[in-house]
Amino acid sequence: MDIKGILLIAAALLVTALWLLLPISAPGPEAQLIVALGDEDSIGIVDLARGKLTAKIPVGPATHGVTLLPGRGLLYATSFGSDEVSVVDPAQRKTIAKVDVGGKSHHLTASPDGKYVYVAVASTNNVAVIDTTGNAVVTQITVGQAPGYVVFTPEGKFAYVTNMGGGTVTVIDVAQSQVIATIEVGQKPDHMAVTPDGRYAYVTEEGMDQVSVIDTARNQVITTISVGSGPHGVAVTADGKSVFVGNRGTTTLSIIDVATKQIKRTIDLGVKPEHIIAPPQGNWVCVGSVPAQSLFILEATSGKLLKKIQIGSELHQMDVAMLSSPVGGYAYKRCSVLRGRADPVEPWRRHRGQRHLHEPHHEGPGPGVQGRLGHSFWLLERHRSDREGDLAQQRWYGYRFGIRLGAHLGIEPPPVRVSQSSPDR
Repeated sequence: MDIKGILLIAAALLVTALWLLLPISAPGPEAQLIVALGDEDSIGIVDLARGKLTAKIPVGPATHGVTLLPGRGLLYATSFGSDEVSVVDPAQRKTIAKVDVGGKSHHLTASPDGKYVYVAVASTNNVAVIDTTGNAVVTQITVGQAPGYVVFTPEGKFAYVTNMGGGTVTVIDVAQSQVIATIEVGQKPDHMAVTPDGRYAYVTEEGMDQVSVIDTARNQVITTISVGSGPHGVAVTADGKSVFVGNRGTTTLSIIDVATKQIKRTIDLGVKPEHIIAPPQGNWVCVGSVPAQSLFILEATSGKLLKKIQIGSELHQMDVAMLSSPVGGYAYKRCSVLRGRADPVEPWRRHRGQRHLHEPHHEGPGPGVQGRLGHSFWLLERHRSDREGDLAQQRWYGYRFGIRLGAHLGIEPPPVRVSQSSPDR
């Protein structure tokens, strides 16, 4: 090879190396959304970046609530037509256990440490506490009339429950499984969300077209905020600066400034908004609409519509498994994949013809950088064991040239943690 050829190859390698280090702009929020599909008696899994419903998993009649168990990736779902909570392994695409909670349940939420799932059992005025190790109810906590929604404070010490029939919010000490306070709010308290710092809880009150703000240190309502007609879903953005409220009596969203406790913007979505979720990281929120049977992805800071995803089903409670922002200085992205659930980018599937790069069977680094000339991506994978031996996969991928240069250079990603949501639903 002459000197000209050598120089051309060197220049190509240098350009590619620099290209690999550039940050990547994703086509949309990088997450898998889990949503209850009420009219299909199932759970749906949605790839938000691709804007596509990728799976439906049958559970129980009139599915309404769903939560993702941190650290293990199992799903728990309630059904209006059953007294049971379904425990779902998304890797197998099936229900692996049923838990009788003693009555018709509404929503449910996993504790931040993944040890418990709290279920609002509306027909018995109880919260059923499921121990996730044995998938059995370990206690029933009597709360107010017709409990509808449960949220945890970020550190998991307290749970707050809205009582739709009684106009109250019940506060539970999680360690003691005991009620420590009952807070008077407005008529028909519905959904609730806690700020990332744990200081405030925002409660939608559908019977009064307002949101009550609870100071969690004193367990008192410190102010009420008038919003649109029929406030239902509520979520606090990842930065803790804004609260999105879905007014399903209209087609509007009210955006509240957390600092001033006042409405700073009203957005007309064009359809009735219902459930809302915000990820633990990222500048976006997701709004579900039952009449439109669609998801709407909005930018958190501006409220601008980023993407509409037509699902074609009745959408209720949601949860999310997150991808992070770029890791370190490299062009890596990170994903918390549902336990054993791999969903590679399409070019990899076409090339390999299989769902996994390899079976997750050990703790430690995976195969490292993989790539191939002619494909538009490269992929890194790593595995981690949690305390129960279940394996979570973390995947970084970048839409670039997809060459073998990274492997030749021995590029390795820095250590990261699997990040799953403590949802505000």
